[in-house]
Amino acid sequence: MSGERQRAYCVTRKCLSDSNPKSTVVRPVAIYGTECWAATKAAKLVLHTMEKWMLRWSMGVTLKEKVPNEVVRSTFGVAPITGKMKEPRLLWSGHVCRRGGESVAKTALNLDVKGTRPRESLKTCWLDCVKSDMAEVPLTTRNADNRNKWRKRCSTADPAITWDKH
Repeated sequence: MSGERQRAYCVTRKCLSDSNPKSTVVRPVAIYGTECWAATKAAKLVLHTMEKWMLRWSMGVTLKEKVPNEVVRSTFGVAPITGKMKEPRLLWSGHVCRRGGESVAKTALNLDVKGTRPRESLKTCWLDCVKSDMAEVPLTTRNADNRNKWRKRCSTADPAITWDKH
């Protein structure tokens, strides 16, 4: 390889490893607003499928090649999108918990609605999603007062990129 071609190859490889367009452009657009809506199983499945197909397309791998999804994901060094959906929801809930008692968000969160709920299966509500997320990441509403600790526990780290480990 000539020196100029080798430099271009190294620069391209460094750019690809430093900034993954999928994680810097596509993922934020896909999970925009997830802090405000309850993630149902159907919504999680759609986002998981979208992520799987985009990663496979970026890598140039088809289903016929029978490469497992975990291998494709670890090659790019990204965490599952469903894990990344929890971050903004937990961050927003921590923000609401830190607010004063007279704020609109805190009032709406603690609102007790009179009446009965229907007997059929209930839709997933936002607060139920937050409670299940807080159970997975051991957090309580009392932890929200320490903002730095809350943010560290809410974040989902992306695994290391495997192509740099050769």
